[in-house]
Amino acid sequence: MGIVAIIGEVISAVKLAEKVKDTLRILFPEPPQELTKKHRWYQCTIKNCTQFKLLVGDTYIDTGKWWTPPQGTSPFEQTTFSASNGDHNPGGATGGVAWKLYLDEQHWFYFSVGLTSPATGSSKAAIVESEDPEAGYKAATKQGSSIVSKDQYKIKDKDGNEQLIFFHCVAIPGHEMRIEITQTIVQEGDEDGF
Repeated sequence: MGIVAIIGEVISAVKLAEKVKDTLRILFPEPPQELTKKHRWYQCTIKNCTQFKLLVGDTYIDTGKWWTPPQGTSPFEQTTFSASNGDHNPGGATGGVAWKLYLDEQHWFYFSVGLTSPATGSSKAAIVESEDPEAGYKAATKQGSSIVSKDQYKIKDKDGNEQLIFFHCVAIPGHEMRIEITQTIVQEGDEDGF
């Protein structure tokens, strides 16, 4: 685990707590009826409980097809994507998506999500710290998973005080899968550092 200095301004702990709470309160969208009529399907909602923009990296489809392809989202927002078995193919909807949080011009936090709704068996999900969408797919389990970023990130607040933050990520399997990425303050400093 390392500490990586990033350029920017972190929001206060109080504002972060309020924004995270508000993001978690956003209702999950209902899956379209056309999607739920498919043999195998999933809809995944990612809640970006961070002050950073979330972008899509590479994608990997093992079986099935995108119903609604993955899209990035703004800070403290959510995005939803979905997949189903292919046309004239009763197989499942399985694969992975790589994501990246834009921290500054030189730094990103990368993670991959694996999602499966196989032809037989349980829905599975996983989240791993990787740029490879297939790594998320291969890690998927019916219990889901969670991770904490390997690095912590040092960033200043509006008063010039340094803060250490990290990211906590959770993947919850099911037909309506849930992914949460939460920014957490580890330590607050002062103008002289930690």
